[in-house]
Amino acid sequence: VGTRLDDYDSFGSHSSYSLGYAFAFAPAWTLGVQQGTGFKAPSLEQLYGQYGSTSLSPETNQSTEVFIQFQDGSTHVRSSLFQNRIANLISANSTTFYYFNVDKVKIQGVSISAQTRFKDFNFQTSIDLLNPVYDSGANTGKQLSLRSKQVMRLAVDKQFTLSKAGLEYQYTGKRFDDAPNKVEFPAYGLVNIWTQTVLGQGWQWTNRIDNLFDV
Repeated sequence: VGTRLDDYDSFGSHSSYSLGYAFAFAPAWTLGVQQGTGFKAPSLEQLYGQYGSTSLSPETNQSTEVFIQFQDGSTHVRSSLFQNRIANLISANSTTFYYFNVDKVKIQGVSISAQTRFKDFNFQTSIDLLNPVYDSGANTGKQLSLRSKQVMRLAVDKQFTLSKAGLEYQYTGKRFDDAPNKVEFPAYGLVNIWTQTVLGQGWQWTNRIDNLFDV
């Protein structure tokens, strides 16, 4: 259980809450449910930046999630069904870059993630299958702009004596740049690599290359 109160000179005060319950129904297995509301004020950049607008309204949302998870040693698997309704979503267009509010949107989907270790290797994967749509106006039911229906991540890293090295693949399905879904962005995949080396107490050196193959 949690509560929060936000109080802004420009947007007034707004309270939000979160409720959750989970129980272990078998060894290593947990079933749970969560519900909550949220409030997000526009950032200074979104209000006063080059592409900002002082007419922006804060986002509010209501979310519900049901999940099941398995935890046994270094192996962790979680699957969840969720729905998130957002009012006054702060968005932008990739052509003009200007920020604006979207009246109402609804995002439903399933999220699956897993992680395990084998000797010095750590494996991680996640996949999100979404249905992000406009929930009001002439474009009701259309895919929300700049939001993909499929997002996937695969990653592995290896532990050495004083360093780690990792490889990551990220996939994002097709998206649209406009509310009527007429301007399509194709799906793409990125390969990222990184290393991390301990230099001393409290110090480490990190190197990272994103989009290794320049997609």
